Amino acid sequence: MQRKTTFIVGAGASAEFKFPTGRKLVSEIEQICDLRTDDFGRPISGDGLLWRAFEILPQSDGKRWNPNGLARVATKVRQNMGLAPSIDNFLDSRRGQEGWSEVGKLAIARSILDAERSSELWFDFRHTNDGPSFARFPENWLTELFRILVTRKDKEDFCIALASCRFITFNYDRVIEQFFHQSIKSYFDLSDMEVDELCRTHLSVVHVYGGLGEVSCHKSRYFGRNDDAQYLVEAASKIKTFTEGVHDSEQIALAKDWIRDCKTLIFLGFSFLPLNIRILGPNKGDRYSKGRVLGTSFGMSADNLQIARNILRHEWYGGADYDLEFHEVGAGELIWRHSMFLSEADLRN
Repeated sequence: MQRKTTFIVGAGASAEFKFPTGRKLVSEIEQICDLRTDDFGRPISGDGLLWRAFEILPQSDGKRWNPNGLARVATKVRQNMGLAPSIDNFLDSRRGQEGWSEVGKLAIARSILDAERSSELWFDFRHTNDGPSFARFPENWLTELFRILVTRKDKEDFCIALASCRFITFNYDRVIEQFFHQSIKSYFDLSDMEVDELCRTHLSVVHVYGGLGEVSCHKSRYFGRNDDAQYLVEAASKIKTFTEGVHDSEQIALAKDWIRDCKTLIFLGFSFLPLNIRILGPNKGDRYSKGRVLGTSFGMSADNLQIARNILRHEWYGGADYDLEFHEVGAGELIWRHSMFLSEADLRN
């Protein structure tokens, strides 16, 4: 696999690793934010880690927040999640109001860290250094892609193949980074230091809206670390709402370069929200050159898919009339269906 390929990854791709999406994520945030106090302001219910995070969360001026005040905000978040399209949309509606962004990001980080901890990619580094057991993994797109990248390749050829892939993710989780660090370590029997250096050189990932922080073999304890209030605060601080993400010009510019430069563009588990498509669109007066475009459209209506096609065709590709190949399958099946195409560098589009 030497043809430059850019993957645009949405929540549906992480769902193959049992990460919550849609209403399930909203339900989890509702539970996390169910914080209640007695008549004296003492916590009597809710997520204990979130309470502790409120107690140590610093404000921009270095002062501490009032934990009870943040708990009241959390209650409002819980009460309105059923009405909001997403937690990001709700936080954006309260933009500029004190405490809302902080509470929302802590709740998001708490939910994702729990999901990381529950996924097959997590392992207890205190008891083993062998990493996760890939033998019990469910079928998923990263395993399918890894099989392509290692077919008939030694470590050096694998590195070339990996470097031909770029990953633009709208997810806060670290599934991509954790998978490649641990799978490379296991498959090639490398040390933590060797894997970290290999991934630092050849693995390219951009988180459009930020992530929870770096993971590596050396820092494997951070993936799914859901028992440390200080780490929760640090992880939440790296999350951006969609409004904030637009202003991260360096990461967005890099993502656009990867789209412009690729021969194959693949959307995986992506919901094609117009806002997210336009964030990655070409700069004014520019357009992306024609390449092969593949994508999953599992669960999408014909109307929504047509809107996505129109935006891509006219705003990304200048009205170029060519096929945008969307398939109503999951991310893993799409990679499997196109495995020979992805593995052969000499094919012409």
